[in-house]
This record gives sequence, C-alpha cells and structure tokens, in this order.
Amino acid sequence: MKGRRTWKVRLGLISVAIISLDWLLGPFILIPLTFVVPVSLAAWYLERRAGVLLACVLPLFRACFVLFHWKPPVATLAIGAVNLLILTTVLIGMAWFMALAAESVRLAKRVHTLEGMLSICGFCKKIQTENGQWEQLESYITHHSDTQFSHSLCPGCAAKEFPEVFNAE
Repeated sequence: MKGRRTWKVRLGLISVAIISLDWLLGPFILIPLTFVVPVSLAAWYLERRAGVLLACVLPLFRACFVLFHWKPPVATLAIGAVNLLILTTVLIGMAWFMALAAESVRLAKRVHTLEGMLSICGFCKKIQTENGQWEQLESYITHHSDTQFSHSLCPGCAAKEFPEVFNAE
C-alpha cells in the first residue's frame, strides 16, 4: 500500500512538472514524450485506470492552455482538436498496453514462484539447490521469495520436547 502511495505522489509531481513545462513552452512546441512518461509509469506501477486517467487529463490541460491562455486563431482550433484527439487516443492505447505488460510480468513472476519442483530431504527437510548443494528450508525460501520466517513451537512439539512444562498445564 505504501509503494502505491509513493508512486501516486511521484506521478503527481511529474505531471505537475510536465504541465508547467508545457505551459512555459507555449502553444507551438509539443513534446509528446513528456506525456508518455507519466502515463507509462502510472499504468505500470499503479493500474490501467490511473494510466488512462493521466492519458486523458494531461492533453486536456494542454487544450485548456491553448484555448484560454494562448488564444489561437479560430482557423487552427479544428486542427488542434484533431491533434488533441489523436494524442489522447495514442496515450490511452499506450496506457492499456503498458498495464497489460505489467500484469504479464507480475503473473510470470508468480507462476515461476509457484511452479517449481523442489528436491527436499525426507528427514532434515533441507532443499537441494540448482548447483546440487543442500540448504536449510527456511534460508532457501527466504532467498527465492519475499517470505520471511519467525520460529515458534506448535503445541504437539512443545508437549513432546518439554513435557515437564507443557504437560503440567
């Protein structure tokens, strides 16, 4: 949850910087790459809706600048509207595909984590690694996933190992 919030703040700051840059450059200079970066990041790190939202909002800010601040001649408004529609459509498509790519990468990682076959000792529960070495189960899982372990005793083992303490209760 914290990572998503961090990305929202970062993307908000990037978007404000791009809107400011767009305003400073004026109506005749358009750098589409500056629109692509936040839309791609939003679609990749947040979700498809965030990317599509930025793909719609950023060109609308540019349209507002053009209409209300720079006041172009009426003859160029139709061309500007077509360009706005093209830019928005391309950005939405890019956000859609970027979100699909991110989802594909996340699913591939999950499948890789869940599908592996492990050779495990029936007695000591050590795992045989790819290079033939034997490693404790906990350390193997910790090295190959995001899982961390904490140790405790189940009631059966507690009664078996410490009968004087746990059988008395």
